[in-house]
Amino acid sequence: MSGKLDRAIAESERESQSQELAAEMFAMERRALSEQIPAVWAKFRAAIRLKCGARREHFLFLVCPDIEVRVERRNDPKHRTLEMELLRESGTVEFNCGGASGCFTIRLNRQSIAGVCDQDGHPFASVDDAADEVLGLLFA
Repeated sequence: MSGKLDRAIAESERESQSQELAAEMFAMERRALSEQIPAVWAKFRAAIRLKCGARREHFLFLVCPDIEVRVERRNDPKHRTLEMELLRESGTVEFNCGGASGCFTIRLNRQSIAGVCDQDGHPFASVDDAADEVLGLLFA
């Protein structure tokens, strides 16, 4: 009987160690993501600003706080405006443009490098691609 008890105790200890390890890994990933979110957001916001600057006849990038983006489509009879906000704690970028709204997320890839992901959780190849996607909403 003691063999059965010893196995049960050993299994319980392995399970506890496994849970502790999983909790530590989660905390490390969360810390890594939290540290990278501001830089990824800054690059994403800068890509949007650069694209607006290169296409001044179509876009007006408005001055707003660092956690926000606001872009107006010029010469648009519907006066469409893209509004975005970073929710830093969750790594979520909420957007609203006319009838379209949703969110992008900033997530870690397998190499623990953060990047912008679409609404389905698929990573964009670059922040430029993410900027193209979100600015395209002004023409939808």
